[in-house]
Amino acid sequence: TGSNNISIQSLTSTSYSLSVLDSNLCSSSVNFNIYQPNPMSVSISEIDESCFNYSDGMLTTSVSGGNGGYSYLWSSADTIPNLDSLDGGVYSLTVTDVKNCSTFGISFVESANEILFSTSVTNAKCYNSSDGILDLSISGGMSPFSYLWSNGSTNEDLFNVVANSYYVYITDANNCSISVFDTILQPDSPITISSQIQDVNCSNSSNGSINLSVSGGTAPYSYLWSNGQNTEDINQLSPSIYSVIVLDNNNCLENHSITVGSVLPIT
Repeated sequence: TGSNNISIQSLTSTSYSLSVLDSNLCSSSVNFNIYQPNPMSVSISEIDESCFNYSDGMLTTSVSGGNGGYSYLWSSADTIPNLDSLDGGVYSLTVTDVKNCSTFGISFVESANEILFSTSVTNAKCYNSSDGILDLSISGGMSPFSYLWSNGSTNEDLFNVVANSYYVYITDANNCSISVFDTILQPDSPITISSQIQDVNCSNSSNGSINLSVSGGTAPYSYLWSNGQNTEDINQLSPSIYSVIVLDNNNCLENHSITVGSVLPIT
């Protein structure tokens, strides 16, 4: 270094020689080496979150170089080498050795995509009919998806089913699953027909009548009688058997037959 001092500081790692000369011009020399540790480095291996909100991500570190005796300080304030039970996010780490030399690392734990869904329900048109539909739309997660419905179906959607409450387990390619619940409705009651009959009061008259009362199904109703009339009630009837088809607003139908009688003829 060319220094004439008895001691020198702030040296880099290399070879040095020292010559000492006394007042009699007698001299002695010595050689020595200054060494440095290998550079510190840290590598971080990550395991991403397996399913949405599972908080099971992991970070594992490997440190080399420096002077050993490492201490750790994560951005999460943890002071251990490896982390588990992690949410998705960015994590940074400072590693310091016993001589206060340090190195820095950063890693990213990826969050799993949430399985998202929507349902579209088509209710059963008639009481006890098998025409309900439950249509699923799936996004997020990791395709392909598998389905297991409460009625045993493994299709994505339900078709031609009766009114009921249904649930489905949806599982994606990462074996992450959610459950979905929805209900197919139906009219509160079937179409019910009752009638009040006015029999013909003379054997050769046409003054009978039928007064219908209809409930259930989905109002309003339409009517088709066997005599061609299409009103709810019919009159000016001769003695006979009359049948009516009642259609509700969903085209659900109910048949009903009524007998209009008469008095016996005068003999």
